[in-house]
Amino acid sequence: MRRQVLDVQDIEIVYRTRGGPVRAVSSLSFSVFDNEVFGLVGESGSGKSTLAMAILGNLPDTGVLTRGRILFDGRELGAASPATWRAVRWKHLAYVPQGAMNVLNPLRRIRDQFDDIISDHGVRSNQPDWKATILALLKAVHLAESVLACFPHELSGGMKQRVCIAMAMLLGPKLIIADESTSALDVISQRVVLQTLLEVRARLNAAIVLIGHDLALQAQVADRVGIMLAGRFVEIGPVTRIFDRPLHPYTQRLIASVPSIRHQHGLPDVVAADEAERKAWLSEDARLLEVEPGHFVASPSVPRQ
Repeated sequence: MRRQVLDVQDIEIVYRTRGGPVRAVSSLSFSVFDNEVFGLVGESGSGKSTLAMAILGNLPDTGVLTRGRILFDGRELGAASPATWRAVRWKHLAYVPQGAMNVLNPLRRIRDQFDDIISDHGVRSNQPDWKATILALLKAVHLAESVLACFPHELSGGMKQRVCIAMAMLLGPKLIIADESTSALDVISQRVVLQTLLEVRARLNAAIVLIGHDLALQAQVADRVGIMLAGRFVEIGPVTRIFDRPLHPYTQRLIASVPSIRHQHGLPDVVAADEAERKAWLSEDARLLEVEPGHFVASPSVPRQ
């Protein structure tokens, strides 16, 4: 039986603004299991990155988890102290950002940034074992030892992303969240980074939450996929079922919007829908129901038997 690494239970996240509270995530639940790639798909503004920051305990000051629970490895960290979060991040729960420069310090060499992660968790980074570990990780992500002496600006975008993946692997985490980590790269670099992430999963037996809106990429690497719209899931299921038999109208439009060289027809407007239809998609009654083993769809779209 697979072990549950992450369990998100009916959460709601609200941003406090001058114009009043804005609900970014609502009535959202899902789980991730060990050695699984869970794809998180949705258009810009659907709440993907907000969800990621909530899991990492790194919401901005204006963001508040107003309802629900987030359990990591069976432990609720919602009310954990900053010191506890500091111990959990990198060691048990790691993050690969959309832009590597959001994590890498432009004023410090790569070697020093590896050392910071190690020493921040109470270990002396100058021990021979750690030096060997870092070199092995660089080799695993297809980087030379010489990278350690470089500043971030001396590396290409793909190399910086692979440095971030190596950092994420450093302390052997159980879960890695990759937030659109290939979106700014060329197709060759994307392939290398994705292949590296899959090798990481095999090496660490870690789970990966892969956030993005590239459906072709998700179809290649994800085991299960969750489709987000306006802060909610409208469909969750095994990747083959989602792409072969999408049941929610939003999922159907999203998949149909991928350009095809086989079909010469206009692309559907993913967003366009009459007001009544969109309200039905996002109504408070639109709870996920299991229509077949492991395949969940928001209730107004569940086929009648």
